[in-house]
Amino acid sequence: MPFNLSAGEIMVVMLVALLLFGGRLPEMARKFGSGVAEFRRGIRDEARKLEREVKDVEREAEKPPPEWNPPASGADCSGFGPNPPPSNPQA
Repeated sequence: MPFNLSAGEIMVVMLVALLLFGGRLPEMARKFGSGVAEFRRGIRDEARKLEREVKDVEREAEKPPPEWNPPASGADCSGFGPNPPPSNPQA
């Protein structure tokens, strides 16, 4: 334990908390508990989301790459499609 509190010191802290917060102490404890539960739920949801993303990436990596079909011989491979630009743009 990082604080090394003895039983007597814990009792003093609890007594001070009771004096300061009085009847609101149970309500504050409930709010603290619900905050911790919400935090845990958020962490769990993010962990599940990360696991799904990792599985999706692994599944995508397992797919074979698409086949590449080279163009037929004599085909226009200039990258301009069926109608290449004129060789002399001034004309």
